Amino acid sequence: MNTEVQNQVEQYAGLFFSPKEIAIILELEEKSIDNKDFKIHYQRGRLKQEALVRRSVFELAINGSSPAQISALQIIENTKLHGISV
Repeated sequence: MNTEVQNQVEQYAGLFFSPKEIAIILELEEKSIDNKDFKIHYQRGRLKQEALVRRSVFELAINGSSPAQISALQIIENTKLHGISV
């Protein structure tokens, strides 16, 4: 998979398309979604976008948004449940 395709996989993963949908959009063979490279770039794109959303949630929470504060607390609790607390 070349760099351009890797970047496109990350971009579409960041929009939360499924691996199969991304393969269709990029006209890749369906078996390519089992490729290690594909999986890494899929995860990277999804996680980068999730990080942006979380950052936004925390910024809104800090600025007093009650719904964002609830979401932030849920993120914190989920992190604790997975043993990743610091």
